[in-house]
Amino acid sequence: MKLTFHKKDIALLTIILVLLIWVIRLNFSGGTRPSPPPASAPKSEVPLGILSSLDILDRLSTAPSPVETPPALDVQKAKDGLHTEYYRHGAPKFQAEVKDGNLHGVRKWFSESGNLLREDTFEHGVLQGISRIYQPEQLDKLWREESYRDGRQEGVTKVYSKEGKLQFEVLFQKGEPLERKIYGPDKKLQALQPIRGGRIHGLTKIFDPSGSLRAEVLYDRGTALEHKEYYPSGKLYSQCALREDKPHGEVRAYHETGEMMAKIHYEEGTIVDREVQSFYPKGERMAELTFDDKGQLVQRKTYFQDGKLRSEENFKEGRPEGLLKAYHPSGQIMSDLYFKNAVPTGMVRQFYETGELSGEVMVEDGKEVYRKSFYPDGPLKSEFQFKDGKLHGIARDYWKDGTIVSDIVYDQGVPTGVVRQLSETGVTMVEVQVDKGVVLSRKIYDPSGKLKSEEPLNHKIEPQHLGVKN
Repeated sequence: MKLTFHKKDIALLTIILVLLIWVIRLNFSGGTRPSPPPASAPKSEVPLGILSSLDILDRLSTAPSPVETPPALDVQKAKDGLHTEYYRHGAPKFQAEVKDGNLHGVRKWFSESGNLLREDTFEHGVLQGISRIYQPEQLDKLWREESYRDGRQEGVTKVYSKEGKLQFEVLFQKGEPLERKIYGPDKKLQALQPIRGGRIHGLTKIFDPSGSLRAEVLYDRGTALEHKEYYPSGKLYSQCALREDKPHGEVRAYHETGEMMAKIHYEEGTIVDREVQSFYPKGERMAELTFDDKGQLVQRKTYFQDGKLRSEENFKEGRPEGLLKAYHPSGQIMSDLYFKNAVPTGMVRQFYETGELSGEVMVEDGKEVYRKSFYPDGPLKSEFQFKDGKLHGIARDYWKDGTIVSDIVYDQGVPTGVVRQLSETGVTMVEVQVDKGVVLSRKIYDPSGKLKSEEPLNHKIEPQHLGVKN
């Protein structure tokens, strides 16, 4: 079953929050910053994304078979032994063993290019054991593996992606599916679903990458009735009732310590509140959201615990539009970011709490073009160039007097060439030879510039290991 009702809210809130965090955490230094939310906290101060965990369930319906049913063989007229049918060009299309007028033994089906598409085992006309179905035109790449007993599925059926990674496991008993497991690209369990009568029935559990319970959805014969979401600690974050797979009624969100965070009302998936507030554990205002009559977000403000404004942003048709601002606890502007048609564009600036510019980023169509940071009294501290959103060209750090600290050459996000670190007097202290992201050698010099040591290396290095975040 496909649940898509929540995606507009989820995409909207995710864009806002990711970009706000991005602005706050640009690679600038200095200044007092608002304390980030704890790692265990959900992304939203208000449960707009109450059903975010259900995006996993959009992919739960079993993928269609990439191959058709094998061609039938008139076993009643067939003689005992191996029977083979051929394509026009002479390659085998179908092979089956027959005994006493029944399929008995291995049945195989091939593509025109000769790849094995399917193989089954029969005993006196009845499927037994393991059946394997392969990806078409991908040699020996398994798509589905089924287990049979007396002609009915029994045990675990496994379904794989085109890349060969396990996607689903379905437990069968006497031909009836009882349970389905869904796996992520990292091979970790994402969801566990009970099944009855071919429908999801009972408590579906959804897990985060660490294995902690992320959410639960209660189903009754294929209909979702209730949704709960949890902190990694296992404490309840939010809960809501569902009607026709859509949030309906009051949605509640809680702090990890159990205090009420926020309430928001839905009618069959549409937010009906015009204004929604959320609160800190002790009752202080944390966020304030305004909606139009269509349930679309118009304005969002967040606050520090002492009541001072922390951020503010506007929306058009539920999407970010115009200026987004974030503030220091003192009330001084910390950063600003402009949106056009929900895409960040133009100059992004960040300021020290004293008001001086601490950094700036030029953004075009949502991608960085260049990035600079500054010392509190104005001198340039670092500068980076980007191409297609990736570090490209020379990235430099400076001492306060303008002397170069280090420079790194990037090619589409990959460091390459000679990386140097210099002293305040301009003497090379460290020199690293990099080729396509692989460190080949390193030289270390004394304060006078004389070579002190040299060593060959051969290991891959990430941009942040060179002091730069891509």
